[in-house]
Amino acid sequence: MAFSSVRLMGDFEVLAVILFVAIAAFAVAALLKGVVPGDRTGATGVLTVDEAVEQITLADPSEIGLNEVYLVVVLRQSGDLSRYEPHYDPDDAKAAMKSAYKRAKVDHIRIDRNTPRKVETWRGMYHGKGTREGRRLGGVSIIVNPPDS
Repeated sequence: MAFSSVRLMGDFEVLAVILFVAIAAFAVAALLKGVVPGDRTGATGVLTVDEAVEQITLADPSEIGLNEVYLVVVLRQSGDLSRYEPHYDPDDAKAAMKSAYKRAKVDHIRIDRNTPRKVETWRGMYHGKGTREGRRLGGVSIIVNPPDS
């Protein structure tokens, strides 16, 4: 018989094919998932500052403690602290965040974390051609915190 030298796949090859198909299916599912509408904690991609301010959901003043404030933390690109400001109203905190980005001439940002007690945003992209690295505005966080901490 001419086909007697043809052998079927062994156990190892079958296992390798099954593993490859499983990894490929997982990769395709992860690529197709994207950002789920209504998911406030995942990465949002790059947004304009105005769009990002609309998506931010901070806790209402009635939901936080009486002695807690909205602390707006402005960070440099290097991650060092630039300044921080306490605010007693979530709209004031959002306006301070927007003002910090506008002052630094940053038009596009991304939201890394968006929970009622903590919002972390970072500039979308920066290319200063090697000049003033680390001195530029990197990100702004809004944290519900006691005023003395």
